[in-house]
Amino acid sequence: MDKYRIKFTANYFDDDGNFTIPGYDISRLLDDPRIEVGVIDNRAHVDAAEIIDVDALIATPTAASITADSFPPDCRLTVIARVGVGYENVDVPACNANGVADECDLATGTSQDCNGNGIPDACDIFYGTSEDCNANAIPDECDIAYGTSDDCD
Repeated sequence: MDKYRIKFTANYFDDDGNFTIPGYDISRLLDDPRIEVGVIDNRAHVDAAEIIDVDALIATPTAASITADSFPPDCRLTVIARVGVGYENVDVPACNANGVADECDLATGTSQDCNGNGIPDACDIFYGTSEDCNANAIPDECDIAYGTSDDCD
């Protein structure tokens, strides 16, 4: 079985390779033979080539931005995490806040796209491009088209 691969942005480490975030201990990650830990350079943008075959990316908000172009075509990246609050350096529409590119979500069946617009239904509802008046997590236009519920407007 492949190792679980995690990459950090370089600003988590000092020049000697020591983890620098106070209160966090990553020794269990480093010591686990099932996990491979790596580091990517701090640039203005995370390139997809840097995170091919990576399961998790741990970035800081002051590090590189994560856009739709950052997601590798292998769809392996399933987690984007950071120390702190928010995700201002992550292109949310590109990854619907779950750290997975929309096309990967849809291709793997992790997300549904009942209206065929190329956007996961959860994102349609969250961003208000589709209504969900009965709160069943299915856009109303699909509920009505499939006859699973009435128009509640």
